[in-house]
Order: sequence, then C-alpha cells, then structure tokens
Amino acid sequence: MTDRPRNIANDILDAVETATSKWTRQKKSEERHPGMIRYRTSRITRESRTTQKEAAWEVMEQAYMAASGNNTLDWNVVYDARGHFMEPHTNRRIGCGTIEVGNYLHALKEPDIVAAEFADASVDIVGPSGNLAAVLFCEKEGFNPLFRAVNLANRYDLMIISTKGVSVTAARRLIDNVCGDHDLPLFVLHDFDVAGFLILGTLQRDTRRYQFSSDVEVIDLGLRLADIAGLEREPAAASRVNANILRGQLAENGAANSEIDILLDERVELNAMTSDALVKMIERKLQAYGLEKVRPDEDLLAETYRAFHRSQELRKKFEQIRDESGESKSSLRRTC
Repeated sequence: MTDRPRNIANDILDAVETATSKWTRQKKSEERHPGMIRYRTSRITRESRTTQKEAAWEVMEQAYMAASGNNTLDWNVVYDARGHFMEPHTNRRIGCGTIEVGNYLHALKEPDIVAAEFADASVDIVGPSGNLAAVLFCEKEGFNPLFRAVNLANRYDLMIISTKGVSVTAARRLIDNVCGDHDLPLFVLHDFDVAGFLILGTLQRDTRRYQFSSDVEVIDLGLRLADIAGLEREPAAASRVNANILRGQLAENGAANSEIDILLDERVELNAMTSDALVKMIERKLQAYGLEKVRPDEDLLAETYRAFHRSQELRKKFEQIRDESGESKSSLRRTC
C-alpha cells in the first residue's frame, strides 16, 4: 500500500488493497506452486468433522448397555496392576489392579477361628478387622524387601501399599474402603519433590478419576525440609508448568514456602537415605503419631486362646500315639 493524498478515492483503493492482499499472496503462491490450488480448494470446501470424543459420547450409553447385558451384568474399565499391597500376619501380597482390589474387597471378613483337627488351630482373616492398625502408602516398590527384613508390617500392624509413582485408581479405592470404612489412618511415604507432594495431595482429595466416598485421615510420613539435611540433592525434574502455577500447586498439596523455594530447583529421593535411617524415620513418625497395635476384643481373645490351647493338647496326644505306635512296632520286631 502506497502513501496517497487522503481523499475518498484513495481511501477506497487502500481498503481494497488491504482486503485483497492475502488473496494476492495466495494467487502468486499458486502460480509458483500449482499444488497450492488443491490445498486452497480443500480448505474452502472442507466440511466440519465429528471428533473422536463427540463420537464416543454419542454411543457411550448404547455401548455400555451392550457390554453389560442391558445393565444386568457388571461392566467396568479394567486397569492392570501398577503396584502391590500386603497384609500383615497373613503374608498375602496382591496386585494393585482393578480386578485384584475388587476381589479383595469382596472377600473382606471378620476373624474366624478355625478349630484344630489334623492341622493346628488358626485364625482365618481377610482385611482390617482385628488385623490392621493403619495403612502405609509408599510411592516406590523397591523398599518392600527392606520392610520385610525389619518386619515393619507385623510390628505395627500395617497394610503396605506400594505403587510406581502417583497412586492408581485401584489403590485409592482400596484406601477409601479399608481406611474410610474402618476409621484407620493413612500414612504416606514420598520423595521430597514436586511429584511426591502431588502424590500426597491425590490421596486426600477428589480428582477427575476418583472421588472418595469416605473421609480418610492422611498423615504425611514423607521427606520434608527437616529430614533432608545432609542428603544428596538432585536437579528438579523438568516441567513446562509456569513457576507461579507450580508454587500454587505445591502449596495446595501441603508444601511450606521454605520447601517450595527448594522444590522448584532441587529434589531429594527416599533412596538418598541409608536403609537404617529410612526405617528410623518411619518408626519415629509412627510413634510420634501414637500408632498402637491392634487389640482384639476380649471375646475373640478368649475364643482364640481356647482354640490354640486345644490345638496344643491334640498335638501332644498325637505325639504320644506316634511314640506308642513306634514302641509297639519295635517290640513286635524283637519278638519275631
């Protein structure tokens, strides 16, 4: 557009040139590259398309009804296990997946005393009743051998849930039922980093993928500023999130301002601690909370005592019969 004296005719010329400048560039481009004509034509004649999400919403109800036998059969999206959970005392170790957790929750039962017969008396138990004092969630699976070596679960009556990073939906459902329905505290063991505080946050509030049906008491057992003195620090994981937004997220998930200043640049993993130091920190925080072992009611204790006392008497009787049978056989051989 050239500089012209201001009048109506020149204003009209300027307006026309401005309005047609893009079209002029397009035509010149098409003269140099004829393939651009097909591109322009396709753009002009293209009809709006239905997105995958829109198509899914259109048929979602119909698909669900077909998959569930017209809502007469259970149907759900199933996720593979991304971690495990272990009961104390029973040695059960179960995958933290949709089906595994669902089956476990369906099998929960009160303690049942199994009387001695040919086998010793035992207590048949599945779940928290008479067995759990609390649940410990650990964001890493690699510490399970250490926890077994120090007998952590049995000494503190802990169900230990470990996953690979942020808790999966199945883990939250397990926590919701075990902790919420039985009024048990949840202890969360995590790294001193942004992801660790995110893990802590998702275990104590609703998210898009899971809404808690019960109030769960969540106690932070993870690394905090007071725990990282002298430990090796690493650069914080790269993030595309704006620093101010990240500050808000960390504060929402329980980080203090002094911690946030460090977390934006650095991180400290649980692995930076020696095994004995990690166990001491866990036990110190459990004891500071005042966690106590499970104490079954007097009726259950009395029934258990009677069953195991009878089991010991039967064992002695069987041993006596065995010894007498052995002596009889020896006498018979000498006589022969």
